[in-house]
Amino acid sequence: DGDEDGEGGDRDGGEGGDGAKGSDDEGQVTGKPGEIKTGEVGEHSAVIWWSNPEKPKNGEFFYDVQLRKRINGKPTEWKHAVETARNEIVLKELASGTLYEVRVRAWVNKKPSQWRIREEAFLTKGEPAEEEEEARIPEIAEIRADDIGSRAGAAKWKLAREMDAKVAYDVQIRTRINGKAGEWKHEAETSDNSIFIDGLEPDTIYEIRVRPWANKKSGEWKILEEAFRTRKEEGDGDDNGDEVGGDDGEGEKGDRVVDGDGDGDKRDRIKTIQMECKIVSGNKMRLSWPVSNEQNILGEQYVLESMDSLNSSKYNSKWKPSWTVVFRTKDKWILDIPIKKTGMKFFRVRKF
Repeated sequence: DGDEDGEGGDRDGGEGGDGAKGSDDEGQVTGKPGEIKTGEVGEHSAVIWWSNPEKPKNGEFFYDVQLRKRINGKPTEWKHAVETARNEIVLKELASGTLYEVRVRAWVNKKPSQWRIREEAFLTKGEPAEEEEEARIPEIAEIRADDIGSRAGAAKWKLAREMDAKVAYDVQIRTRINGKAGEWKHEAETSDNSIFIDGLEPDTIYEIRVRPWANKKSGEWKILEEAFRTRKEEGDGDDNGDEVGGDDGEGEKGDRVVDGDGDGDKRDRIKTIQMECKIVSGNKMRLSWPVSNEQNILGEQYVLESMDSLNSSKYNSKWKPSWTVVFRTKDKWILDIPIKKTGMKFFRVRKF
């Protein structure tokens, strides 16, 4: 392997380059990590470590670690490996018989350093994987976030190449607060190329990562850093207060309303009614609201209207009538909405 006395060497790199010659820490708030060294290397794992930057003194450092393969003398693209506060880590899920290069960048108070790069850092043990075998492992090309609200949004992704086998996906999310990443949390396991994410906190930065599975083999995690920031939640309910995006999680009450009038200026509305939203069995979203004493129950009719996105317009011109099957229990009106594979939609219910 390419240990500290081997052929592999450290180089300095700028933000976007592969080791710009002559780079140093002059003018940088955060210094580069120390020389990257390697320890024990196995068939699918390797130990690496480095020292803290020289500045700032006594800084609380966090590190980005990225890897790339060098195949037939040519480097591949850098890929995220881990984010850590430690100086020594074990890299896992590596390909056998493969030459790897490593780069590490330090962060302090939202300020990144330049990359410290170790070329030809180590060679994993064993025989290289066959090209045909590599083609059987799925790879995520890109991830996108869409239709972001205050407590919900959608994530979409696509594969780098079509697969003959069925592909499943692990999806995880995490927050990033004041530049510091939280822990990854499981969000979904799905065979679709998009998911609806709810239960989010308003005005918060989220990151997404997706890992594909096919032929009983997992691909690498694809990460979308700072994927989106949820909207601020309006306290007065005047900004899109009558839209329901299914974003309050199972059984949680949200600040959603049923519009008692539905037409005209918002100042002319008669009243609003608090609505509950939860996910129920059968892949449905259930909306419910209380039966009022003054309602003419026999003559009561409701219409559900939907819109694909709130970004294009905040007015009613694009609201489209949808399902109208509403049923009543002793004290509630209930409406079940099928959750389809068309991505996120926004809903409102009004009386007519």
